[in-house]
Amino acid sequence: MDVVLRHPASSRIVHIIHMICWTALGITGFAVHFNLVDEATKAEFMKWHIYFAIPLTLATIGYVVITPDRAFLFLKEILNWDRDTIAWWKNFGGYPYKFLGKTPLYKYIQRFWFAKPGCPPQSKYNAGQKLFGLCVVVSLAVLGVTG
Repeated sequence: MDVVLRHPASSRIVHIIHMICWTALGITGFAVHFNLVDEATKAEFMKWHIYFAIPLTLATIGYVVITPDRAFLFLKEILNWDRDTIAWWKNFGGYPYKFLGKTPLYKYIQRFWFAKPGCPPQSKYNAGQKLFGLCVVVSLAVLGVTG
């Protein structure tokens, strides 16, 4: 069986780097900000926070510089919100139905929000993925400027 890759190696590598760095940055930043660790550990966490910020920044800048066509296509895709993208939010792409099925809980929730269990046609990314992508891009820009 042939494997069809949806994203090139450069995108997958940057995705893995982002996943590792965002996780480490979230853990260290959360622990320091909410005083969950002692002062010595805070100092160490801040060092590690910076250590993980560097590859996150370099991977992002490198991706844009080395593969600007891929970066542009990604931005173009996540900024394209059409009627089907908006319709996805009416029932969250059918995920509540997929998880809850025909349970009484689903029927109860459906009365307030969700439409029928189907999903409108989507492009490469669904509406939830587009929103998440926008959050990542904005977060990277803000963190890049503010440190």
